[in-house]
Amino acid sequence: MINTLPSNNLSLLRNLLSKRIVSVKRQLFKEDIDLTDYEQNADGPIEFIMSDSSAIHFIANTETFSIGVATGEMPLYGDSYEL
Repeated sequence: MINTLPSNNLSLLRNLLSKRIVSVKRQLFKEDIDLTDYEQNADGPIEFIMSDSSAIHFIANTETFSIGVATGEMPLYGDSYEL
């Protein structure tokens, strides 16, 4: 699925209500390592694997000062990020 604003993807988000999160992955921007509470404040996408094995990931959408949401496995962002 294409990365879209959460408000444009309400059916996907409503579908999560009956599922449990079984795994979480996060990629953190390495240049943010000096931030206070690095794990909480660093930029980077996050992926949730649900109890039905589906995956959903959230990424920054700086153009709209929001986040984007997409289904499927989170793509790796390269050497500037740490998994």
